[in-house]
Amino acid sequence: QDNSKDIEGSALMGGPTPDVESSTNSNAGNVVGGIQARISAGAKSYLSAQYSSCGSLVLAMAVLIFVLTIASTTAKMAFATSISFLVGAITSMASGYVGMMVAVFANGRV
Repeated sequence: QDNSKDIEGSALMGGPTPDVESSTNSNAGNVVGGIQARISAGAKSYLSAQYSSCGSLVLAMAVLIFVLTIASTTAKMAFATSISFLVGAITSMASGYVGMMVAVFANGRV
């Protein structure tokens, strides 16, 4: 027996709407959770690949900064400049990781 017209009529007339989503809500939660897990794994994989290439570039730049600054200043100052660059790069990479994970988590919650 088709009662779809009864459901529509009830909702249109201001009556109580049937709770159609309650039976599929747990399945939808599992699907969304699975999609979020895949997106999170993809984001982590992307960041891993990105940071492995960035890491070698950051180290090369730190050495280059040290070599270029030691010519015009003391070794202590050149070392401090290179360390400052490394701290800034690591902080930037960490904030990028946190931002990506927060975005992935928040996207799955919506």
